[in-house]
Parts: sequence; C-alpha cells; structure tokens
Amino acid sequence: MGVGAGIVLLVVLGAWFSRGVDLLVVTDPPGSEVAVDGQTVGTSDPQFGGIAIPHIRRGAHRVEIAHDGFQVWSQQVSTGWFRLSRQLNAKLELPAFDITFSTNPGGASFQLDGKDAGTSDSSGNITFRNVTVGAHVVAASHQGYPHWSGTINVQSAGNFSIDFAALAASQAQAIAGHLQNAQQFIQQQQFQSAMGECQAVLDMDPANQDALNLKNQIQQELSAQAAAETAQQVDAELSRAQALYQQQQFQAAIEQCDEALKADPSNQRAKTLRAQIQQTASILGGH
Repeated sequence: MGVGAGIVLLVVLGAWFSRGVDLLVVTDPPGSEVAVDGQTVGTSDPQFGGIAIPHIRRGAHRVEIAHDGFQVWSQQVSTGWFRLSRQLNAKLELPAFDITFSTNPGGASFQLDGKDAGTSDSSGNITFRNVTVGAHVVAASHQGYPHWSGTINVQSAGNFSIDFAALAASQAQAIAGHLQNAQQFIQQQQFQSAMGECQAVLDMDPANQDALNLKNQIQQELSAQAAAETAQQVDAELSRAQALYQQQQFQAAIEQCDEALKADPSNQRAKTLRAQIQQTASILGGH
C-alpha cells in the first residue's frame, strides 16, 4: 500500500470514528427525560417514547432516564466500534417500598392483590417487600375471627395493624343488634324487613344459627301469609262466581272459577262449582 493510499485510509477511519453513533432511545413511559454522561439531551416523544441522539462518540456512556413517579433508570451503554446506530429500550419501574402489617393475634394468613402473601409470625408481624406505589387490595383471615379486607394506598414505607379480637367484638355487637331488629320486625309482621336483618347477619357469619333459625321462621310466616292471601282471593272470586251463576251469567261465572283456579289449582270448591255451572249451562243452553 502506497503512502497516499495509507493517508486516505487514515482519513476515512478518522471520519468514521469522529462521526460517532446515532443512538435511538425508546422509553416506557413516554415523555421521559434522557441524559447521557450527566448531560440532559432531551425528552422522549410524549406519545411513542422515542428520542434520537445523533453522533455520540464511540465507547461507553452512562445513560440515565427519569420520569415523575418512576424510579430513575441508569445503565452503562456501549455504542460499539463498528456500528452506525444503536437502539436502546428502557422501561422505568415504579418506586417500591416495604409494607409491614401487625396482627393480633399472630398467625393470620394474607393475600396481596389476590395472591397468597404469607402468614404473620407469632408476634403478629409480616412484611411485604417492594410493594409498588399505588392502590393495593389486602385481605387477611384468621381461624375463629372475622375476615378483614381493605385497600391501602402505598406512597412510602408504612405500617398497618389489624386487631382481629376487636373485629370479633365489633361484629358480635353488630350481629346482636341485627338479630334484635329482626325479632322486632317479626313481632310487627314486617317480614321482609326482618329477612333483611337476618341476611345482614349471615353476610358477616354465614353459619350463624340464630339468624338461620329466624330466617326459617320468617319463611314459614311468609308462606302462611301468602296462603291466607290466596285463600282470601279465592273466596272472593268464588263468591263472585256464585253470584253470577245465580244470575245465570254462566260464562262470566266460569271465568271467575278459572281465576280462582289460577290462584289455587287444587281448590276443590272451585272445581266443583265450575263443573256445576257447566252442567247447568249445558242443560239450559247457556248464556
């Protein structure tokens, strides 16, 4: 290779090296601030998350990406010696904190956002590691105590407590109140209201025998009430049918018997009167 060719090659290599690398950074979330080697170079597109950084010198660089509400993303990036361009994808993580629950008594089982999260120790403590900021649903249960659930809004490390003994006492008081209300409603024959009070108890304690017994009593009262109302309705319709029969309005009388039978299909009086009306109508030619 001649001296001239060597000089040309050196010039080309120098131009290649000095041109640098075009770096395309794609951020999630979009609209993130991007810095290279401690210098802010711009903000990624607010919709698509991309930002082009042209002609970065070849070698290693520290890329940092920041966005409000997210942890700073930082990584050492090598542009490479033989590339013209490189794409870098960066997903920022939400901040995360440790959340501690204390239970009385210990040994409570926990779920975090619908997933099993462990059991509080004998001292009643359990810590959830790296819980991201935002709302999370926590549920806790302990044999022999009411179930507890709630939503916590995590913005920093925090401590929460659940007193199952206090929950049990509060629930027992509420149950006693609902049962007392149910008894009063039964005495006033306000059976639907009484049923609502029983259901409120069963929502808290599905196996509560007092509520189950009262509910069964109410259902029997409602059945008896419905039967009495049906019997009263049937009596009224049969009385009208009898009057129409005596007026020889046979078709109207039969229709009244049919109404009675709709209310009580097994009513023998209605069946007998209807047959009698049909027989008379057939003999007299009907009206």
